[in-house]
Amino acid sequence: MVRRGFRLILGQYPPEFDIVGEAGTGEDTLRMVEELSPDLLLLDIAMPKLNGVEVTRKVCQNWPQVRILILSSHHDSTYVRETLRAGAKGYLLKDAVDSELIAAVRTVASNQAYISPACRIRCCLTINGSWEARSTC
Repeated sequence: MVRRGFRLILGQYPPEFDIVGEAGTGEDTLRMVEELSPDLLLLDIAMPKLNGVEVTRKVCQNWPQVRILILSSHHDSTYVRETLRAGAKGYLLKDAVDSELIAAVRTVASNQAYISPACRIRCCLTINGSWEARSTC
């Protein structure tokens, strides 16, 4: 249901967004990334077989040119920190409005970091470049 909704939203912006594939598991995602070579990957943090953090690590190791935007229902800053440490460029809550999804995709596609405003308040980038969670989002 969530995938279909995101597909409908992004489908309103051709040719800016060309959806080249869709996968239901982490393992399927890795196979599709290898086969399709996407520029950007919208990745659910909670997937069967391999979760979003594990898939992010593998994609970043094998296909470093692929930018990853994590989709999550988790507001906890621990999830934000772990996904960014794994190599994701962005973290978007699933309850985001359409305009936030578009902004997040555009930001990550331009190789910039994006964090949902609801989580941004609680996370900060320390001087040495690692993520530090101040409290939960």
